[in-house]
Amino acid sequence: MDGSPRVTDGSAIPVPPVLGVEVGTTPMVLRPWTTSSADVTVVLAASNEAEIRRYSSVGAVRDAQDAREWIASRRSRRRLDWALEQAGAVIGRVGLNRLDDEDRVAELGYWLLLEHRGKGLVTRAVSEVTQYAFTSLDVGRLEIRHESENIASCRVAQRCEFREEGTQRGAMLRGDVRLDLHLHARLVTD
Repeated sequence: MDGSPRVTDGSAIPVPPVLGVEVGTTPMVLRPWTTSSADVTVVLAASNEAEIRRYSSVGAVRDAQDAREWIASRRSRRRLDWALEQAGAVIGRVGLNRLDDEDRVAELGYWLLLEHRGKGLVTRAVSEVTQYAFTSLDVGRLEIRHESENIASCRVAQRCEFREEGTQRGAMLRGDVRLDLHLHARLVTD
C-alpha cells in the first residue's frame, strides 16, 4: 500500500480523486459526481437509454429527484464512483462497488452514453480505475459481473484483461427475478 488510507477503514466517506485519461487528441477526466444540473441531466439521459436501463441501477431513475438520489448513492464507505467527462461533457460512469477491505476485493461497474460507444473510452476508463484500485487502494482482486446477455460489457472486461471465471447462477435479484451473472476477475499479480 502507498500510505493512502484504505477505503473502508471506518473514517469519513472518501471522495474519489480526479483521474486523467489520455484518449487520442481529446483527453478524458474521471471526476466525482455532483448534483449539478448538468450531472442530473446526464443521469436522466442514461436512465432513458434502453441498454443502460436494462443493465444498470441508473435504470430506476425516473425524474430529477431520483437522479440526485442516485448520484448521492454513488459515495459510501464501500463505493467510489466517477463521472466520465470529455470535452466538458459527462459521457458515462465507472465505479468501484462492494469494496471489501478485509479480503481486498472490489467490483467494477460502468456505462457509457450511446453516442460515445465504440471508441474505446470505457475501456480506457476501466483500465485507469483498475490501476488506481491496485496501486492506491491496496485492492488485490477486482471483479466485473454482468448479465450473461450483456456482450458489450463482456468485451470491455476481456479488453481490460479480466479473466472469465464462469457464470454465477441467480446472483442478482431484479424485481422478483433472479439473474445469472457472468464473472470476470483480475488480480493485482496478473
